[in-house]
Amino acid sequence: MGIKKILIIFPDNHILYSPTILNIINDLENYYFIHLLIPNRKKLNNTSLNNTSIYQYSNNIFEVIEKLMLKIDGFINLFINKRILYSLYKILIIRIYITLNKDIKLTNYHAVICIDNIGFFAGLIKSKKIHYISLEFYKNDLLDIFLKKNMVSIKTLVIQNMERKNIFFKEYNGKVFFIPNSPIYTCIEKNEKCVNTVIYSGSFIEKFGKNKIIQFANKYNEFKIYIIGPNKIEKNNNENIIFKNKYIQNKDLNNYLAKFEIGLALYDFDVMKKEEKEHFFILSSGKVHNYMNARVPVIATRCSGLEFIEVYNSGILLENTDPRDIYLAILKIKKNYNIYQNGCKEAAKKYDFKAYSKKYLRFINESE
Repeated sequence: MGIKKILIIFPDNHILYSPTILNIINDLENYYFIHLLIPNRKKLNNTSLNNTSIYQYSNNIFEVIEKLMLKIDGFINLFINKRILYSLYKILIIRIYITLNKDIKLTNYHAVICIDNIGFFAGLIKSKKIHYISLEFYKNDLLDIFLKKNMVSIKTLVIQNMERKNIFFKEYNGKVFFIPNSPIYTCIEKNEKCVNTVIYSGSFIEKFGKNKIIQFANKYNEFKIYIIGPNKIEKNNNENIIFKNKYIQNKDLNNYLAKFEIGLALYDFDVMKKEEKEHFFILSSGKVHNYMNARVPVIATRCSGLEFIEVYNSGILLENTDPRDIYLAILKIKKNYNIYQNGCKEAAKKYDFKAYSKKYLRFINESE
């Protein structure tokens, strides 16, 4: 009969920064052969996937059209929300690719797993029942309206917490699995920290506190701030901000983060659109879970998705993230460092990916 196959549709280029999906793929590879459909296979060049075939649905024409849409987005927004148009275009491209690709078209999959609305509506061409994984969700847009009319096609829903489920998938009454965007728990010994070092992991952009971090760096140059992840800084004028552009694989991330004293996870809700604020306010940030797993206490913007930081005493939540607020939070953590580190350990244990995902993987294995 041969090994069964699973199709996973991840419609965006940031799969390397999605530990949930990478961990699910690694677990499924123990039982299945995976067909992974993504925009650009180069984005996974440095990632070890042992039992996975990678299919790229994007091409040069797609990239040219994407750049054109970005240049004329002001004109487009006069008629239709740019994100909606771009999403519909992606769905069309993926469905065409699935139709034309013989490997995917002719394969009878054990399961089709789709990420977010774009993946879901693209995947319906291949299966009438989709295993839906929710990472990013924007309420009350066109795809959200269509989704409510097609929830009968969701076989299982993976989402981070009950709050997000009640807001974004209130009408769904099927099988739900709550899986935080967290890594696999690692037991590490106490290690030497580089004094006065701060780490920021993720996209270094305005809505994720870029300006706040630059302001802090300007005022308190005794701290070195390391940035790992995508950034759009053309010229760095801050000697105490160090950019590390090389991608760090999941298996190496914990040891890398562990050498830093403090982790930052800031949101600038003032520059976000309403739907973005609604999404991120209740989001359980992956970077925060990674910091905790590496025993790096966190300073973060106060929001409901990050309240567990205070519950486990693993960091400090700030109402205001002005430079002095961040500075005072750092001093407080350094003064009580062992307490906050122990809080990180307890939180990392609680949100261990394996503990949450095993029921989901068992259901996938047993489903027809």
